[in-house]
Amino acid sequence: MEIDTDCGISDAAMTVDGHDAAQHRVGTLQNLPSELLMPIFADVVLTGRDLKALRLTCLRFPPFVVQRLFETVGISKVWRDCQAFFNIASNPELAKHVRRLVWYEMRGTFANLNSFTMASSATDPTTLP
Repeated sequence: MEIDTDCGISDAAMTVDGHDAAQHRVGTLQNLPSELLMPIFADVVLTGRDLKALRLTCLRFPPFVVQRLFETVGISKVWRDCQAFFNIASNPELAKHVRRLVWYEMRGTFANLNSFTMASSATDPTTLP
């Protein structure tokens, strides 16, 4: 049994309705030409969650989804947002896709906000614990 390392599809001799499984692979998403995958993954109906799942599904998909997935990056005073931003910024393969940086300003008074912000997590905002 041979496994396709790109998408985990087995080439084992299986039958579906009396036909060889290889005949049915032709119609799978993984086997579509790049010219067809690009508009499919560019569809605005796909959410960030969908794109993240597609990115992890098959080694062939990330080049089609990372541009859209990392096109806009949000950041706020919340430590988790800052950590995500610095992780993306420190990865050249992801950072090159960022086109928009959105600052989220939090409204109201938050008595316990200090425990969630970068200022309380590190003295140097570029250094993550």
